[in-house]
Amino acid sequence: LIALAGLESELTTAPLARFVRYVCLQGRLQCIPQSPLKILRQPLIPWGAKLRVLAELWQKPLAGEPTVAQWVAHRFGEALLPFADAVYTGTYAGDIERLRIDAVMPGMRALEREHGSLLRGLLAKMRAAKGEGKRQKKTLPSMISFSQGMGMLPSRLTARLQEQGEEVQLHAGCGVRSLEQVDDGWLVRTEQQEFCCRHLVLALPVNRCLPLLARALPASPPPSLNIPEARILSVLLGFDQSAQIPFGFGYLAPESEQRFALGALFSSHMFPGRAPQGYQLLEALVGGRRHPERLELGDEELIAEVYRDLCQLMVLPKPIYAQVLRPTVS
Repeated sequence: LIALAGLESELTTAPLARFVRYVCLQGRLQCIPQSPLKILRQPLIPWGAKLRVLAELWQKPLAGEPTVAQWVAHRFGEALLPFADAVYTGTYAGDIERLRIDAVMPGMRALEREHGSLLRGLLAKMRAAKGEGKRQKKTLPSMISFSQGMGMLPSRLTARLQEQGEEVQLHAGCGVRSLEQVDDGWLVRTEQQEFCCRHLVLALPVNRCLPLLARALPASPPPSLNIPEARILSVLLGFDQSAQIPFGFGYLAPESEQRFALGALFSSHMFPGRAPQGYQLLEALVGGRRHPERLELGDEELIAEVYRDLCQLMVLPKPIYAQVLRPTVS
């Protein structure tokens, strides 16, 4: 897609192997090393808890569909729960007391059931790959953006197709009212007009898709019109160079830390073009499965609470720029 859009020269990357990550523990940002051996050397958990991780080799698989919290505590010990909480906060903005491990990590559960231990399963998988001559990737992937942001991709793809003589139109901010199956494909009714197409891709929030599909497919509607979801908003804060933002990707905070923000991305570290020369940008994440009520707060209160929260973790002057980005629900 990047090549088709002609955006190779506009591509900006942030290799995750270069940008360290942090976890908020005991009210401080703790750097998480990039390799398992370095993690073991860090005083993040007591040595007894580190040895408990090795006991995973003898833990029998849990029956049923345990939650992520139950599974992690059983396999690796309760000392790792804050780290698991941070990981699943970053991935799903979810609650490890409600997320089911079979749903979010089916591959790990399959290894656990087949080998009796996740660690044994991972070792067996590595040996099998080595025996087949497959090279193991030793570096993490990169975060990708463009010089003027992600919006460049659809707009440049549209322009390229139009240049090639294709009849292409891009409609932004165009709410869909209904879908209807017709003989040769689909009829899409929007707030402004109607479109016909042979193939249709829905890339909407799931609870916006389900009612549309239920009306479009009366013979085989979705089994539910609403499922639990984790919604978040972003609070953007801009600072001058006096802000002491640690270098890296950002941080996540487990629920046990009782922070207002789920975490934050150090956006201008990864993509310097996100802020003007001489300035820095943070993007704090708020809400999630545990705290949907925070999405109902006003912009001024959100900005004040996020700023207060972040000031307890790093040295920050007053922001010179602040904006709240809320999820679209219509």
